[in-house]
Amino acid sequence: MGNSPPSSPRGNSKRDHPPPVQYANTSAPVQGQVVAPPTYDDCVGTTTKLQKDGAWAPRRSIPNTSPVPYHEPRAGKFPEGILFVLGTDMRREQYLNPLSRGRCEVKASSVQVGMLGTLVEHEVGYFSTADDPSPWIQVSFQVGVSVYPDHYVLGGCDVGHRDDMMRSWMLEGSMDGSDWEVLRQHQNEECFVDADRFRGPKGWQCFSLPPRGPFRHFRVTHTGTTANGGHEMLVSAFEVFGHIHVEEE
Repeated sequence: MGNSPPSSPRGNSKRDHPPPVQYANTSAPVQGQVVAPPTYDDCVGTTTKLQKDGAWAPRRSIPNTSPVPYHEPRAGKFPEGILFVLGTDMRREQYLNPLSRGRCEVKASSVQVGMLGTLVEHEVGYFSTADDPSPWIQVSFQVGVSVYPDHYVLGGCDVGHRDDMMRSWMLEGSMDGSDWEVLRQHQNEECFVDADRFRGPKGWQCFSLPPRGPFRHFRVTHTGTTANGGHEMLVSAFEVFGHIHVEEE
């Protein structure tokens, strides 16, 4: 059981990527177009660094959308992004996991430990894929919802050890689930392995993104190995910030 590792994205070249499934892979590949990303700084974790990291032009106003910007939360709190807003039915109800509320779909290359809902929960939890090359997780917003992202948050594992955390990964976005655009690549990040300078394996980290979109699907792929030499992904609490468009029913 496992994915064959995808080739590195180059320009507009196409590469095979396994179809999104919840527990096991199937053999039919999905072709997707990948656009090479710009170069970014490494980990960001404070409002000051986030502002410095955004070297691109600010996003212009987007008609018929609602802004959900990133704000550094109070100590001990988790930031409230678009998935949180959907989990509160656009802030009209008490929070419920957006997967349980039917506002998104969550898939993974495999599930070794935990539940898929942990990947969009409003707190760091315990989820792990199997130890297979290039594992991935995918969060898809319901039909009629699209996002113009400018930041995203990724959580670690509430029982994680630094040697088991991923250091290199990439985030992709897609509108149709077939053609994927690389939004950010991370190489040898220390966010989830260095608890002295960052929040460490049991914390979460926020990363800025270029002003692109809209997207309905987001995919995170582990592109390296852990310090222990494994390929598994110990991640949770994916969240995205920016502008959300919801089609009227």
